[in-house]
Amino acid sequence: MPLWGVSPGDEKQPNWLTAAQKKLCYADKRGWILKDSKGREEVLVAAGGLDGSNTSTGIGSPNIVDVTMTTRTANNRNIELTLSYNEEVYVTNAVPYIAITGNNAWAGGDGLADYASGNGTNQLVFTYVPKSGDDVGELVVANTITLNDALIQDANSTASIILLDANGDDSATDIRPTINTEILIAQDPYITLIEMTARSANAENVELTVTFSEAVDVAANVPYIALTGNNAFAGGDGFANYASGTGTDELVFLYEPASGDDVSTLLVANTITLYGSSTIKDTTGNGDAIILLDANGLDEDTDVRPDVSAEIVIVA
Repeated sequence: MPLWGVSPGDEKQPNWLTAAQKKLCYADKRGWILKDSKGREEVLVAAGGLDGSNTSTGIGSPNIVDVTMTTRTANNRNIELTLSYNEEVYVTNAVPYIAITGNNAWAGGDGLADYASGNGTNQLVFTYVPKSGDDVGELVVANTITLNDALIQDANSTASIILLDANGDDSATDIRPTINTEILIAQDPYITLIEMTARSANAENVELTVTFSEAVDVAANVPYIALTGNNAFAGGDGFANYASGTGTDELVFLYEPASGDDVSTLLVANTITLYGSSTIKDTTGNGDAIILLDANGLDEDTDVRPDVSAEIVIVA
């Protein structure tokens, strides 16, 4: 029995590799290549023309050997599918996609993970960006790539096998990931960070920069954030009024100190106040932003308000 395949139709990686290593092994014009988790390559077997660029020695149709999924988390809004092939592949003509279904609902029907990157490598990345209104738990990945008029081929223009539940070497092998973790709801923009610049000799205003999970629009009247302190604002509570940032993921709120203010440690209210008919929505106009500052939409126990102990300079 040979230690590796080098003839058309024989698509076996070096047989001394572990199952996990075989998922990282692919063929190119140099031979069998092993790529580690950091993307570093090692030529395991030098066999010129092992990939599809050589019709006499190539391994035939590119096969999908592994599929991994990264679900939505606090730091990664997207659902990402990475398909590993046994040789380098090229995506041309159009954008293929993979359908994803769930046990609840996508805002726009089934979620379609569109091809995003990887052309000319052995790994293609498909991405779904959650939309306002998505509320999905267990994920189920479709059993095939939908080409959508695209071509996925090797260097010799040999079409790739696009089935995810039969990887080409073994028709009974389903390589789709099993996902049982809850996908976080993406129905509304939420606040991820608040930064404060307290009044000092060089900064006249108290500035709050509120970062959302996605771009938001501010409309109608001016929303504000109430500030309190351990002494006194001349006019009662200090109101940091919305100043700028609509259409982006960062809104700036400003408080301009008034004569008579004498405040040191600042306390920021636990919510944005939508004054009058003011609104803060996602840029589609559908999703109302979560405006709580002590519960950021992903974790009810997460308080994203800043701790400010700096002295505010008194305005005479």
